[in-house]
Amino acid sequence: SMEQVNERSTAYLTVTFKDKAGAAQQPTAASYRIDDVATGTEIRGDTALTPGTSIEIILTPADNAIVSPRLPVERHVVTVTGTYGASDAVRSQYAYEVVNLQAVA
Repeated sequence: SMEQVNERSTAYLTVTFKDKAGAAQQPTAASYRIDDVATGTEIRGDTALTPGTSIEIILTPADNAIVSPRLPVERHVVTVTGTYGASDAVRSQYAYEVVNLQAVA
């Protein structure tokens, strides 16, 4: 089941970086972005992360604001990029659902 978070609540996403062979490896650079799936709205543009083998990303209340007020639940996707070399980057996506508290009847 997909993780759910209430709108404007803080959430935490732990990302483990793996190289293209699937082995845990710290990238030389890392970043993430957040988009609303249904509308394609950019919620957070590319944001640098301090590289590590495992990183906790804090999804802020602003990251978890509702984009489409009429939907009871909307899906946000976090795209994480780990760069290992000049032509070696690995992208991972993590989708989660934001519950629109205002839409609850």
